[in-house]
Amino acid sequence: MPARYPPQDCPEGFLSRHFVISGETMSIISQYYGTTKEVLIEVNPHIADPNVLYPGDVLCVPGFRKPATCPTDFRGSYEVKDGDTMFSIAREFNISEEDLISANQHIPNPKFIFPFDVLCVPEILAGSLATSGLAQINVNESDNGDVLYLRKGQTLELSLNENSSTGYSWEYKSMLDTNVLKETGSWAEYPENSLPGAPGKRYWTYRALNAGNTTIDLWYIRAWLSEPVPAKTFTLEVNVVP
Repeated sequence: MPARYPPQDCPEGFLSRHFVISGETMSIISQYYGTTKEVLIEVNPHIADPNVLYPGDVLCVPGFRKPATCPTDFRGSYEVKDGDTMFSIAREFNISEEDLISANQHIPNPKFIFPFDVLCVPEILAGSLATSGLAQINVNESDNGDVLYLRKGQTLELSLNENSSTGYSWEYKSMLDTNVLKETGSWAEYPENSLPGAPGKRYWTYRALNAGNTTIDLWYIRAWLSEPVPAKTFTLEVNVVP
């Protein structure tokens, strides 16, 4: 019997195609895609007898699923890639697997997600910064006390307010683990045509070298004093993952 092809338009949420191979049944295929035999039969009315499938038959199966919209306070959306799982995606964005599943009710069985499915990604965990997919991460004083996750090779730029005319400057209170994170540059910038004594900014750039943990630990001091008292401090825990 010649292969039977699906309707021109599969139902919403069933926009992928499955080519039947010898020995497959509706029950086997539905289990693979995380749906039920009854639903699979319903979305494939071109198969007159669902108990009889032939090699080469083409079925509508779950895939290319996307939410109508993601909440405005979410980080955004993510397109599933081959090999992804809810657990691996949650880990990549530093959120809990339960929160990711809860935010994506259009995926009926979270054990089964497929390439090109689109997921809403909730806001990151409090006190953390999710950075996957970004080449350079920019942080400032608002990130004081946070935890930052970087991948090997990513770069980080830190900027902090500084006014050298007061005698204060940012200095390392404790040194980095340079096997994990290496400083690649440091400089100060002041606005053009600013009045003497106007505040500026101090910048540092870093590169994540190897998996591990270190802390950027700075204090704002008059370094020439024998026992300096910091006017303010800044810490950022950096975790580099493979």
